[in-house]
Amino acid sequence: MDRDNLENKKSYKFGILIFILGIFSLSLFCIGEDKSPKLAGEFTSFENNKPVIVPVPIDNYYFAKGVISVFGTRWRGTPKTKEEIEKEVWNELLLSYEAFKREITVKKEEVKEELFKIIKEQIKTQINQKYKGKNSEEDRKKISEEIEKEFNKIKVSFEKDRKDYKEWVKNTLGYSAELLENQVEHLLKIEKLKNQVLDSIKVKVTEEEMHQKFLDEYNSLSLELLQFDDLKKAEEFYEEVQKDTNYWENRKETNKDEDNFISLEIAKFDDLKKAEEFYDKVKENYDLWEEKKKENSKIFIQTELLSLKSLISEWKYPKEDVYKMLKPTSPFYPPLLIDGKYYVSKILQVKSAFKITGFVSLAWLNFAWEYPKKDLYKMLDYPINSFYPPVRIYKGYAVSKILEIRKAEEEQFLKRKDYYYKQIEIQKKHEQLHKWLNDLREKANVKIFIKE
Repeated sequence: MDRDNLENKKSYKFGILIFILGIFSLSLFCIGEDKSPKLAGEFTSFENNKPVIVPVPIDNYYFAKGVISVFGTRWRGTPKTKEEIEKEVWNELLLSYEAFKREITVKKEEVKEELFKIIKEQIKTQINQKYKGKNSEEDRKKISEEIEKEFNKIKVSFEKDRKDYKEWVKNTLGYSAELLENQVEHLLKIEKLKNQVLDSIKVKVTEEEMHQKFLDEYNSLSLELLQFDDLKKAEEFYEEVQKDTNYWENRKETNKDEDNFISLEIAKFDDLKKAEEFYDKVKENYDLWEEKKKENSKIFIQTELLSLKSLISEWKYPKEDVYKMLKPTSPFYPPLLIDGKYYVSKILQVKSAFKITGFVSLAWLNFAWEYPKKDLYKMLDYPINSFYPPVRIYKGYAVSKILEIRKAEEEQFLKRKDYYYKQIEIQKKHEQLHKWLNDLREKANVKIFIKE
């Protein structure tokens, strides 16, 4: 081996050591008193097309896991299962090492700027939670002023003695300011790596693709739909509305108790006066409901999502009150005498088998409601207030009533051609980005030692 190659190999091995010892200087989790180097696993990296095994210390593993638990994966979706989280932890480690290999760095000013964004958002969340349920103009002004005051206090402390800043991080996140700064630096490196990869990807966008995207986004419908779990029942209903167009509206009244659903949380009182006092207070301050529950959980019960029929017949709620709950003006409903107790009700969810999509694009109806695209394009030629036969959507089968239609106008395509080009380019680049990550993961041949 010549001297240059030997020096390169030494330099690369030293670089791996620096990555192992320095890339994650603190761990989010307590590992215990044993300070011996433990490995969470290893993966393969390639230098000059030659494989190099990169060991991953357990501290690095827990750091990556901590970043995901606090900040999520940002651009890689939301892991839900234990297996998905584990996969993303190792993706985080692979991306971090890739950023290290590419010598991606982050300036202190960049860390500070991102840190301030995170802190301000967290302060907003805290103060909005404090004033939950209070939405007057005076309250909103007070909330805004309090957010700015608290944020400026932390910002000044960061620039000076860092005492209040460190204390805030410790109290809010449960770990040190130094670790938070390491996490933010890590996130920014991953973001720069992502942008670097995206910039390197070249994609082709055709005229046909742009035009189809224009049609999908400009063509729009507003639908009312009735969902069925059973296709046969959906077909029977469709046959009825074809015979009698009034059947649709009649169904809303005749089957109202079975087609509408409500879930409630109920506070039970023996005394009407106490029930009324609680109702009056909780209307003004929503947080009092949870406070009362902590104080005396035995008086609270929660229902499932119940049909109106069940609420009326089984729970003994008066029919006229149940109908009022369908269009609540407040989350709370005043006391009702039921089975010798006074029920104060909190309306958790109101759901109807009849739904209105709003006036939205075909692209949105396809994405959010999972209407087949071919059926949506057929609907464009249906008359207003006509009915479309059952189709499979995200949940069950839908019989649809067409309320509004907007057809695409070709002159609009010429005006927005550049916009559609950019949209498709971004979409294709992100598809290639995820392919790049999957290839990186496959080549890395990750071996996991740690058992969680």
